[in-house]
Amino acid sequence: MKLKRTVFVVGLCILFLVCYTQMASKIDPFARYSYITEENEEIIRKYITDPDDIDYIISLKIQPDKFMEFIELQDFKVKNILYYQACKLYRPIDNNEIIKFVNEYRGSYSVATFELVIKNYTYETIKNYFDNGYAYFEDADLVEDPSKLSTILDEDDVLMDYTPSDLVTVEPTLIQVSPSIEGNDSIQLRSDAYSGLKEMMEAYAHDNYDLYKTLSLTGGFVSYEDQIKVYDAASKKYDNDLAAANAANAQNVEGEIQDQSENSEGENTENTENKDNKEEEKEEQTEEEKEAVKAEALDKIVDLPGRSEQQLGFTITLKINDLSDVTAIEKSEQYKWLSENAHKYGYIFRYPKDKESVTGKTYQVLTLRYVGIDNATEVYDSKKAFDEIKAKDE
Repeated sequence: MKLKRTVFVVGLCILFLVCYTQMASKIDPFARYSYITEENEEIIRKYITDPDDIDYIISLKIQPDKFMEFIELQDFKVKNILYYQACKLYRPIDNNEIIKFVNEYRGSYSVATFELVIKNYTYETIKNYFDNGYAYFEDADLVEDPSKLSTILDEDDVLMDYTPSDLVTVEPTLIQVSPSIEGNDSIQLRSDAYSGLKEMMEAYAHDNYDLYKTLSLTGGFVSYEDQIKVYDAASKKYDNDLAAANAANAQNVEGEIQDQSENSEGENTENTENKDNKEEEKEEQTEEEKEAVKAEALDKIVDLPGRSEQQLGFTITLKINDLSDVTAIEKSEQYKWLSENAHKYGYIFRYPKDKESVTGKTYQVLTLRYVGIDNATEVYDSKKAFDEIKAKDE
């Protein structure tokens, strides 16, 4: 009897508490928000009044220290609290500016994705991307986390003017430094890539002391601005080569006509008409079509600004002194050593000869990329391109 009475009383108490809580929550929407104190209660109740906003901070258990510095500012929005905090954590500026930026540019990003974007890109870069887009084609996708070791740029991916936060300048005592980009007197790499290069060159020097000074570093991290120079130079060369080829072709046509000048007048007329027809066919190709052909040709040999893996800071280009012929490079002792050992230090040959259809790039005999030892070993053992493995972010 006593047990039944006890159970009954306990049941009544529980029922009372449930009813009280529900009634209190209807009367006081903050009843379930346990972070209210005497110090912050007045301000919180004054500025957070919408039931949805109250439910938001309660359901996500957002504590007052996440928003009290923003709550009294103009255009403060409860649903953006975690976005404000991301800006404050990774790119601290005036709180009013943070609110203005987030309210305008957070877009459809989740909090987690927004944190990656704000961590890797400056405010100006993000504004430029959303306001003006990518300069070279429409509907480009900003890479959310270019700092990842596994990052590969897909067809529409862009980096804008991203710069890694942990760049290290390569010391010339480690390897001869001969920057290929005019105006540069040093080469930088991400810290992990630099560590891998350092260990690799120490091993190379140990195994090839007599050949140590015959290997030089010509490229590493390439900024957006420098890639503009590289791309413009390649574009100009393409135009000059095309003009030279067209001039040579025209000269050949003229030569053929002159060689046939002793033929009958009718035949000469026919040749002249054929020449005119060929010229008309050439003129039928629009400027837009010519630019498309040019873009496709350039894409195989050079990257658009903001679309180069070298901007990630993991890629290096090497040179074997006095060797420029690809076949000669492949037969050299330096290349042989790199082929057999680079993966031990996290490096792979990024654009192999037999993988052009996979990488989309022409064969680059001495372009290597740091991908970490595990990934590099998998590429080496499987004889696959980096694009063909499921890379891990070590």
